[in-house]
Amino acid sequence: MRFRLTIPENPHPSLLVATYSLTLLLVVALTDTLTGFEYTFSLFYLLPIILSALLGRPILAYGTAIIAAGAWTASELLSGKIYAHHLVLLWNVLVREGFLLAFTFLLVWLVKSLRMLRVLSNFDSLTNLPNRRYFIEQADAMLALINRQHGVGCLAYIDLDNFKQINDSLGHQAGDEVLKLAAIAIRCSIRPYDIAGRLGGDEFAIFMAHVDPSVSDAALGKVRQVFERQMCAMQLPVQMSIGIDYIDNPDRKLAELLAAADARMYATKRAHKDPP
Repeated sequence: MRFRLTIPENPHPSLLVATYSLTLLLVVALTDTLTGFEYTFSLFYLLPIILSALLGRPILAYGTAIIAAGAWTASELLSGKIYAHHLVLLWNVLVREGFLLAFTFLLVWLVKSLRMLRVLSNFDSLTNLPNRRYFIEQADAMLALINRQHGVGCLAYIDLDNFKQINDSLGHQAGDEVLKLAAIAIRCSIRPYDIAGRLGGDEFAIFMAHVDPSVSDAALGKVRQVFERQMCAMQLPVQMSIGIDYIDNPDRKLAELLAAADARMYATKRAHKDPP
C-alpha cells in the first residue's frame, strides 16, 4: 500500500475552517493528557504554521509565525517569568521570531517545490496539457466510473497532417507554435471536465464522459474547425485527422479505446491524402 500526500492547489475556505476546527479539537482533547514543552510547542506553534503552508496560504503561514512568536513570549510573561535583564527578553523574541520565520520559509519553499514538481511530471511544458502518462491515469479513472454507472462517452485520437513538413521547411519553432495552437483549439472547444492530453509528437487525445455521440461529434468538429481556421490564417497546410471510438458497453478498456480511435484516425488521415 502506498501513501501519497496530495496538496490542494486552491483549497476552499470551508476546508481551511474545517482544518483549523479539527486542530482545535485535537488540542482540546489532548490538553488533559499531554504535558511538557515539546507538546505545547508542536501543537500551538508549529502545527498551525504547517497546516497553513500545506493548504497553500503562505501569507497566512508567515502571519501565524509572527503571532506564534508573540504568543510564546506573552505566555512566559503571564506566567511570571523573571529575566536577568530586559535585553534577554528582546533576544528571546528575536531568536524565536527568526526560528519560526525560517521554519515557515523552508516549509513554504518545500510545498511550492512539490507543486512545481507535480506540474513538471504531469503536464507537457509546451502545450500545458497533461502528458501521456497523466492523461492515461485520468482517463482510466474516468472510464472506470463510466463503466460502473453504465454511462456513455468517447475517446478521440488526434493527429496533425503535414506537421513534419512544417518542421522541415519552417523549423521547430514554427512547429511548436502549431502544437500550441492545436492545444488552444482543444481547450476552448471542449467542456471544462473533459480530459485532453498530448500523447507525444503531434498526437493528442480527448476523453469525453457522459456525452452522447451527437454532442461529442459537434465538439470535436469545433476543435478541427477552430484549429484549421488558424492554420488557414497563417497559410500553413496543416489539418487535423480525428479518430473517435465510442463507449458502447461497460467492459471497454482504455487500451482498446486508444487502439480503435488510433486506427480510425489513420483511416481519416488516408482519406485526407487520397480524396475520392
